[in-house]
Amino acid sequence: MNIKGILSQNIRTLRKDLSKKKGYKITQETMADLAGIPFPTYRAIELGISWPELANLEAIAKALEVPVARLFQEFVIQISPKQALKVLEDYVLKNNP
Repeated sequence: MNIKGILSQNIRTLRKDLSKKKGYKITQETMADLAGIPFPTYRAIELGISWPELANLEAIAKALEVPVARLFQEFVIQISPKQALKVLEDYVLKNNP
């Protein structure tokens, strides 16, 4: 699985985990509201259709009550720390002109 797929899978899993923790269903639309981003944007990110801007990534992590790094956890485990750092640095440079 590629990093975009892992990111989207983690966001979806963490949303469902948060639903269980809170005791009520948190839909994609609810999560978009909690993160303060438009629903179509959130949906595209969770489905792996588009990459989030860094601000949206931070907002989603905050709404999910996890650090941003947790969104990439499975990916980081599959590669060396040096490779993970390079991927994250590239992502930040790409999304913060």
